[in-house]
Amino acid sequence: MLFFIVFTFACARDGLVQQDGNLLPVERACLYHIVQKSPALKYNFGRCFEYSGPSVLLSDGKINYDSIEQIIINHPEYLFIRKSEIGKGPMGLLAEAANKMAVLELNKILLEKRESFMVNKPFENPRYFEFENSLISELPEIALTKNGSKTTPNKELYFFTDPARTFKDKVEFLSQYKNYTEEDKRKIMQAFSISVNKYVKNRCFEIYVQLGGLASDFESYLVAAGEGGSTAGLLSEFEKNLSGKWNRGLPKAIGLFPYQIQAYNVKEISPERIATIPLSTTGMNRVTNLHFDVWGYNAQKQTTVVIEKNGKSYILFGAGDTQFLSPDSSFSSGNTLLSVIKELETGEIDRLNERISGKKGLDEKIKTRVEKRALVYQQIQKEEGKYLQFKGGKVSVKKKAPRKVKRARRKALDGLSESRDSQVRPTIKSKKKRRRKKQVDLIDLYHSYETLTKEIFYYQQQKDNETDRLKLSTEKLTYYKASMGINIQSFTMVDSLYSFADSSTFDIRTQEFKFKPSQKAENFIVRLISIPDNAMANSSDEVMLHVSKIDVDPRLTATINLNLSDQFDPDKFDLKNGLFTLNDSTSLRTIADLIIKSDIPLQFITNGYGIGELVNGTVKKAVNQHEIDGGLSRNSDSSYAKLRKTALYVQTDHRVSFEIESFTDPLKSTLEIQNKNLIDLSKKYNLSKNEILSGLRTKSVMMKLQDEFIKWVAKNYEADKARVIIDRFNNEFQKTKIQIGKILIKPKELTIY
Repeated sequence: MLFFIVFTFACARDGLVQQDGNLLPVERACLYHIVQKSPALKYNFGRCFEYSGPSVLLSDGKINYDSIEQIIINHPEYLFIRKSEIGKGPMGLLAEAANKMAVLELNKILLEKRESFMVNKPFENPRYFEFENSLISELPEIALTKNGSKTTPNKELYFFTDPARTFKDKVEFLSQYKNYTEEDKRKIMQAFSISVNKYVKNRCFEIYVQLGGLASDFESYLVAAGEGGSTAGLLSEFEKNLSGKWNRGLPKAIGLFPYQIQAYNVKEISPERIATIPLSTTGMNRVTNLHFDVWGYNAQKQTTVVIEKNGKSYILFGAGDTQFLSPDSSFSSGNTLLSVIKELETGEIDRLNERISGKKGLDEKIKTRVEKRALVYQQIQKEEGKYLQFKGGKVSVKKKAPRKVKRARRKALDGLSESRDSQVRPTIKSKKKRRRKKQVDLIDLYHSYETLTKEIFYYQQQKDNETDRLKLSTEKLTYYKASMGINIQSFTMVDSLYSFADSSTFDIRTQEFKFKPSQKAENFIVRLISIPDNAMANSSDEVMLHVSKIDVDPRLTATINLNLSDQFDPDKFDLKNGLFTLNDSTSLRTIADLIIKSDIPLQFITNGYGIGELVNGTVKKAVNQHEIDGGLSRNSDSSYAKLRKTALYVQTDHRVSFEIESFTDPLKSTLEIQNKNLIDLSKKYNLSKNEILSGLRTKSVMMKLQDEFIKWVAKNYEADKARVIIDRFNNEFQKTKIQIGKILIKPKELTIY
């Protein structure tokens, strides 16, 4: 579990307070219900909720959260929410909670609108009009009704706002209206998709901020893939628990998830089996954080999400029993697209290739018969020449042998007669009989020729059918492989963190995928793959996904984010105040519990940056370290105060990284340095007094950190565990050097005396 603590010493440090006054009772109840029913949310945020009201159970003994939600709405005092703690959690999970609240809210609003429409009752809800205005701007002109200055969607389109209606239901419903062209129907379907996503994205961000989320680059998408037909997950008022039983619960409103329409299927409006979302990283050296929340898992198939950037693919497989994604397909049972690809390659395609061009395949059968037919044709030519000697003219042969000849053949075969009639042999000297014999031989050759021609045609038809099937199979294979990506990235796993070769990571506990920060924004694609029933099937199950993209300053996700803003006296570096209070105990325990694990990386990064400058609201090392002569008082310019910053960040994202940095304002420092070695280093490396001063302040925080952390561990852990934590901390601490300008200095050597 990651925590986020921000302290500014310029103001009072408050303890944990509820701070959820901006959430309405119904929103608080809904949030509690969502967290309890969502595995990832409950794992990370469950401790932030304390319900003290009566317990209501279902017939199977499980908690009836639907009833408890209503109790909380009526008695808000039964629920205590540590909202400030929620705001410290993973940003992606905040977005998931906000999205679910937004989807449920929209579902409720649309239900109320349908009910008011049925009874012809006015419906005034500003949030509904926000959705409707977006819808009106996207619908084709023919789908709108104008009454004076007011424009509304055609009344039949309220059918589309019911999440229990499948994609196919909506297409069939539109087919009843002959005034809509196929293009109109497509635009209507797309208009609802765009409007749902637009509303949910905006509302999701509002709730996300209410919950304490931070982001300057926020995206949120709902998307569905599959046939667009009926699925168990579409039941709007029921959901399945992990044991497979149907319970009254959250209206998941899966039917609101938009399908992407196949662009190449002109005759029929069909949904894409593989949905694609184009995105881009934030750049500016900020972490691009993707969070995935799959709805409508299938126990027999592993729902698959693919992230592809710069030709590299990162694949996540979904498990229906845990409702978690993982890069490891063995994490759960069920078919994957990789298994479908293997079935195509080693099953269908290999079988078809063998059937067509194998040792006893259709090509060989056709070739053999073509060769035989050529020999028969040569024999026919030869026999026709002989027959002409008797006929003396044009060859004209009946296809059937004379009755007498047939009867003689039968008798000869049966051995019933030695009469003259049965002795129909080539040795007959009569010219008439010999001519008749040639005629019979030609009839047999023609029959053989026709039989071979029919067989060639039959096998050629089979080959054409199998070739078409092979072509289709090969096209499917190419499509599936392209969907998964050619360059699939390998990974290693430590604890619950999957690390890819390019330093991208996926945390199975938070369901967050993070790209390594980069200065330049880069395009990438997220694909949601609906797994087909088998290798050649067009049918596939429905799957729905919410994906959020949030830019994250790595330091804002730190377990400790401690800003000592203007807390040192001018040209001084003694830190009088302590770093931690009792409120930091949870964070300190998180740090200590990781340090005790020998396989968790531990490092210290310490910098004395000297003069700082503001870049996009953040203090960075000034490129020009030029000092300004002190003519003005340091306090006369408020902008200088922002530059006098010293900070401590502790990252615990499956590692422990202590980072300390210090900045000064650009006014010349009057720091007096008596240490000859430090004076010599300053001259050699052209270090300003402000750079030395910032390094000394960094050292001061280091020493305070070491002292307070060791004392806290010794007090809160048993002796044997405390010894392991303290020894590992000290061993790494002693190796640390402070970066000042272009040199690294040991803390003990950084002294002015």
